[in-house]
This record gives sequence, C-alpha cells and structure tokens, in this order.
Amino acid sequence: MQETLAAQEKKKKRSRLVLTMTGGALLVLVVLLALDLTIMMLGYQLNDRICLAACRAAAKQPSAQKALAQAGDAVRSLNLGIMSQFVSTDILTDSANFIYQDKQDKGQIRSVTVTTESKVRLPLPMLCLEVEPGKAQSKKDSAVILRKRCTMPLQNQTEPAPKAAHLSDTTTYQP
Repeated sequence: MQETLAAQEKKKKRSRLVLTMTGGALLVLVVLLALDLTIMMLGYQLNDRICLAACRAAAKQPSAQKALAQAGDAVRSLNLGIMSQFVSTDILTDSANFIYQDKQDKGQIRSVTVTTESKVRLPLPMLCLEVEPGKAQSKKDSAVILRKRCTMPLQNQTEPAPKAAHLSDTTTYQP
C-alpha cells in the first residue's frame, strides 16, 4: 500500500513539473511575441513621424532638388537613436514616391508627396511574416517593411514680404 502511495505521489510531482514547464514556455513565448509587436508599433510610429517631418521640410523649399535634399536631411536627423538597431528608415526617391508639383493645374494644388520606407528588424523573427518561408537567412532578411506616404501643400514663397507698418498706415476705429 505504501509503495502505491509513493508511486502516486511521484506521478503527481512529475505531472506538476510538466504542467509548470509547459506554462512557463507558453509565458515566455507570449512575452517574446509582445516584444515583437511592441517594436513593430514603435517602428510604425517612428516611420509616421519621420515621413511627416520630411514632408514638412520638403514643402518649405522652392525647387524639387532642394526639397529632396531637405527631406533626406530630415530623415537622417530623426533616424538616429536607440531604435536605430531595430528600425532603419529611408526616403523613396523614384518618380512615383517623391512628387514635387510646383505648377498649379486645374483642380490641383501645388504640393509635395513624400514616401518613406522603414525596415523593422524584430528580435524574434516571426516566421508567419516572411515573404517566402525558408528563404530568410539573417535578421536583415526577415525584416518587416512599413511604408508611409504624406502629401502637403507647398508653402507660398513667391509672395512679396509684407511691408513694414508706418504711422501713416494706421487706421483708427471710431464708434
């Protein structure tokens, strides 16, 4: 009788150990997945902020070349920091992704369109996000690519500066 109680107690200990190990492994997996999702969201927010800053900088420039240079400078200045080991952002410069429209046509406004692309490298690469399973060989190959496009009207720089107010230009209000 005592041997059977000892055997039953041993089985209970073993089953508790298996249950604890399984729960711990699932908890670690959930924590790593949460870390990946957090880095993906931070990468999305960073890409959004960089795209907006690059578009603002480009909208202040009088020519397409200067606008592209200013947008690139804005991307480089905001791309530094602790997130740079996980997120790298570049501006797309082809004609479909960087549009500087300085002539006002029918129904169109003078505007600049900037597209940025961020590559987010996850600490624990998700196999379900790979383009072609089995092709990724390093963390750089298994990056998640995020794109953001921003359009802003050009700031009018051709208007003459307002003249300084003189005493003779003042008007008085009479009730």
